[in-house]
Amino acid sequence: MNLASLLDANTRDTGECIIRIGGSEFSEYYANLKTTSVTLKRKDSAEATLTFSMMRDGQGRWSLAEDPRIRSWAQVEIIVVFGDSEQPFFSGYIREIKTDLAQSGNVASVTLSCQDILIAMDRNCKKVTWDAGRESLDILRDIISPYGLTLNTGLSSTPVDDIHQNKTDYRFIRELAEQNQYEWYLRDLSSGQREMVYGPPRLSAQAISQKLMVH
Repeated sequence: MNLASLLDANTRDTGECIIRIGGSEFSEYYANLKTTSVTLKRKDSAEATLTFSMMRDGQGRWSLAEDPRIRSWAQVEIIVVFGDSEQPFFSGYIREIKTDLAQSGNVASVTLSCQDILIAMDRNCKKVTWDAGRESLDILRDIISPYGLTLNTGLSSTPVDDIHQNKTDYRFIRELAEQNQYEWYLRDLSSGQREMVYGPPRLSAQAISQKLMVH
């Protein structure tokens, strides 16, 4: 994923983003959004941080902090938009909520720390013995399928010996990737699906012919 892939060669549109929390667009609080930070890694989870300012309403309440969508494990989506072009950029869950209430005055802030769906793969320890002779990539597909993920890999699968899993799915896959020095990460696709990229680091790519000017 790169910025140029979101843009038409002749676009003059201003960039923006759509934020959905708990399944609905958080548009009524866009004016309160101070910063949006997304970190996409080539190994392990992607993370996002949303920081909102908030003010007391006429009844002295902090309406943003009390919004029912602001809760741990609420789903979060961030979509990058240029004109009519929309690209899913991040999806996951709220991992931590930090509220900085003002000691005096009416202005405070709420910071949402979010992590992609890999956080859901690190909740429950599993005891599984994967049968000998199975294709290693088939094992990975079996693990990630319940999370709505597809596998993107350039690897040719080979049969493996008995593999014993006595850990969470996240830690099991991370251990396999680290043993082989593979990169592994999740990406959201424009089709609405999510995929796990798994395999040797992809360190080369064809040069982009289009020039990109950012003002």
